[in-house]
Order: sequence, then structure tokens, then C-alpha cells
Amino acid sequence: MSGNELGALEQEEEAILRQLRMYFRSVLNDLIRDKKFKDFREMPSIEEIPDYYEIVSKRDAECLANMLGKLNNGVYDSTEKFLAGIEQIRINAYEYNSD
Repeated sequence: MSGNELGALEQEEEAILRQLRMYFRSVLNDLIRDKKFKDFREMPSIEEIPDYYEIVSKRDAECLANMLGKLNNGVYDSTEKFLAGIEQIRINAYEYNSD
């Protein structure tokens, strides 16, 4: 593969990643605006939910605002990584709310 071909391929990949990040940003913004997901917008505060971090480790804690920050910092460069963040929110909610 020539240098020009490699450069063109890299530009195409970056364009695809840019579109993917735009889509992820749109999804996160929709979830943040949706009242059904208000509990997942921000990290739970210790004042509001004192035992949350006793049940869910701070290392595993996740929220939509954090995900948006990670997206802006280039952490989510694949669908798998993005969905893993969404899944972590679900796991944490299940873990905290299960008896």
C-alpha cells in the first residue's frame, strides 16, 4: 500500500470515527434530556444516597454526564466501548437496587 493510499485510508477511518462520535453524542444528549433517565444523568451524591458507594465501587460508578465527558476526550472510539459504558450504568442500577 502506498503512502497516499494509507493516508486516504486513515482519513476515511477518522471520518467514520467522527460520525460515530456524533451519533454517540446524540444518543447521550437524548438520554440526558429524557426524564425517564434523570437518575442516571449525574453521579449519585453521598448526601442524597449515602450508601451508594458502599454497594457500587467508585471504580465502576458511571453516569451519562461522565460518558459524555469520556466521549469528548476520545475514550469511546468503538461501539463496544460505548455500549460497555451504558451496560455499566445498568449493572450499577441493578446492583444497587437488588435486595
